[in-house]
Amino acid sequence: MRFDFEKFAENLEPYKVPDDSAIKRNEQAGLATVVKHVWLHTPTEQINFDSFSVDDVKAALEEMEQIPLIYDEGGETFICEPTNLFPVYDMLFGLGYKLANIKNKRFELSEEDMFI
Repeated sequence: MRFDFEKFAENLEPYKVPDDSAIKRNEQAGLATVVKHVWLHTPTEQINFDSFSVDDVKAALEEMEQIPLIYDEGGETFICEPTNLFPVYDMLFGLGYKLANIKNKRFELSEEDMFI
């Protein structure tokens, strides 16, 4: 089977993302790093503190404050809205595991397959 890269690129053209959103993504990379470390409880010695700024930490704290809470007799219960960065990160983090363990896969990795 031959793969036509030109046809592939033409089919992707309608879905092209404007360049300004790429800039916004790069600006939020530090915030995403903070969310990752907070959510995964990363040990301090494993954190690269040069990968985010104080403003990113403040933005993550603001994001944490926006998580709605309810209190019941058993204690504090979090209700996470799907637009908050913390549950979004949790969903993305679990996606790889779910894809690796999905039933009825079309492709099963065998011993003879080698990926470089």
